Amino acid sequence: MSTKVLLIVALAVTVALSQHIASDSSRCLCQRIRQRIVGNPRQIKNVEIFPPSNFCENMEIIVNMNGGAHYCLDPNMKKIREILQKLTPKRSSKTLN
Repeated sequence: MSTKVLLIVALAVTVALSQHIASDSSRCLCQRIRQRIVGNPRQIKNVEIFPPSNFCENMEIIVNMNGGAHYCLDPNMKKIREILQKLTPKRSSKTLN
């Protein structure tokens, strides 16, 4: 009987560890973040911004270049924050009566 209990405990530990590993931030698209814009800005094809989600707790900014290369930018960079503020619509403080 103790063998069965030991097997159940071992199975429970294995399942718990595998869920912890799977829930790690490895689902984030950006594994490496750059601190500056790389290359000629005219070669930028588009920029994708992914807010934090269930899959990744970080905001991710991915720059796609014309040649197919891509890289991630640090959303905490001062220049990036300034650009994001300009792109984000400002909420009006007016209330409707």
